[in-house]
Amino acid sequence: MYSNPSNRPPTAGEQPLSRAANVLGSQSLAPAADALNEGAMDYEPEVLGSSDGTRSFRVGDRVRVAKAGGEPELIGRSGIIERVSVTDSTKFSVRFDDERQLIRFPSADFQFDIEREVKAFFPELVGRHSGLAFLKSDQVSLDVLTGAQWAEMRIDVPPYYVKKEWAKSGGIPLRYTKDPAVKIMVIGCGNTPTPERRQELDFDGGHPAHGSDTYTVDPEIDLGPTLIGLFGNDPVHRAFLPGNFTAIQFEGYTPLPDRAALEEQPFFVEALDHLLADGGVARFSVGKNSDPRTIWAQKKNGRLTTIAPSYGEWADQELTPGWLLARLDELKQGN
Repeated sequence: MYSNPSNRPPTAGEQPLSRAANVLGSQSLAPAADALNEGAMDYEPEVLGSSDGTRSFRVGDRVRVAKAGGEPELIGRSGIIERVSVTDSTKFSVRFDDERQLIRFPSADFQFDIEREVKAFFPELVGRHSGLAFLKSDQVSLDVLTGAQWAEMRIDVPPYYVKKEWAKSGGIPLRYTKDPAVKIMVIGCGNTPTPERRQELDFDGGHPAHGSDTYTVDPEIDLGPTLIGLFGNDPVHRAFLPGNFTAIQFEGYTPLPDRAALEEQPFFVEALDHLLADGGVARFSVGKNSDPRTIWAQKKNGRLTTIAPSYGEWADQELTPGWLLARLDELKQGN
C-alpha cells in the first residue's frame, strides 16, 4: 500500500516537475526484459487475441500449480510445459523445477508463472525511486512471497505480456489490463491480497478487496493489485486502455500532500487525462494528511475540469499541473 510521498522541499532553482526527464518519459526497459526467460517461449501480442487477453497454455510456458485436487502439496510449485496431449489440449506434461514430472494434468489447475519477471523488474522500480522509503518494505514482501501465495494471485498473463507492458509503462502487470468492460480504477489497493494481508487490513470486514470489475494499482504485491507500480511517478497509465474509465479513486493515502509530491509525480495529471472517459470522474486529496482537501475532476469534452464538491472555490477550473502547484502553495501559505 502506498505510504505518503517524501515531504522534501524543492531545492534552490528547481523547476516544477523538473524530475520528469529522470523517470520513464523517454526511457525503455526492454533490454532488461529481453534478458529474461531465455529457455522459455515468448509470444507476439496478437497471440493474446481473446476478448480478455488470455490464451491457452503452450509448450515452453512457465506455469504454477494453483489447484491440485487431492494433492495440496503441489500448490505453488512451478515448472515448464514439455508436452501437450494430441487428443486433449487441456492436459499436458509439466517438468517441475525439481525435475519431477506431472503427466496429463488439467490446465485449469495452472496459472502462468511470472515470478522471474516480477523479481527482475521490481528492484529497478525501487532504484528509480530511491527516495520512497516504503518501497524497501515492498521489496521485502516480494522477496518472501511463497509459491502458495503466488498461486493465490490469479496470474493470467504470460511473461511476454509482463515484459511488454513494463517496457512502455514502468508497471508490472499481474493480470490483463485492457478489458474494455472494466470501468473503475482504484489506486492504493488490490484485488487478491494474501491471507496475511487480508487479515491485517480487515478485508473481510470494513475494507473489502476489489472485484474483477475494478483495476487496481499499488506497489505492494501482498495486496495482489492488477498492476504493481507507482501511479503518477511512472507512466503506468500506458498499460491501460485510454479513455475507458468512468471512475478513478485513491484509497488509503493522500497522493499530493505538497508541491514536492507533485514534482515527484510528473505523470499524475497526464494519467487522469489519459484514462478517464468523457464524463468520467476522478477523486483525490491534496494537502496535509492531517487536514486534506478533496478535489473532484471530470473529463468534459476532452478536457479535465474540477467540479463540485471540490474544496472551496476550486470548482470549474481546468485541471493542470500548474493549477495544482498553485493550490498546493496556497495551502502551505494558509497553514
